[in-house]
Amino acid sequence: MPTVKTGRERRIRKIKMNRQVTIPKDIFDDLEWQEGDFAEIKRAKNGVFIAPKKLVDPDDILTPEDEAALREGLAKIRRGETVPWKEVKKWLKL
Repeated sequence: MPTVKTGRERRIRKIKMNRQVTIPKDIFDDLEWQEGDFAEIKRAKNGVFIAPKKLVDPDDILTPEDEAALREGLAKIRRGETVPWKEVKKWLKL
């Protein structure tokens, strides 16, 4: 079904089987969405709110200790306190 444009760039879409609604391509592209991405759907005052969402694996979340170590490492880099890669490789036995 073609898009029906009304004033102020409103678009009317038909709700299809299984409650599916097509997001207009230009909006989809502006949001930089891709097929398979996730979206948050919430009831809003006068309709529905849809927003892109990224899922985070719990294993990818830093512990408070990891966060502190990262902050300290970044502070050292900003102060110019770096170690040559050769030394790092030696410490890591690479």
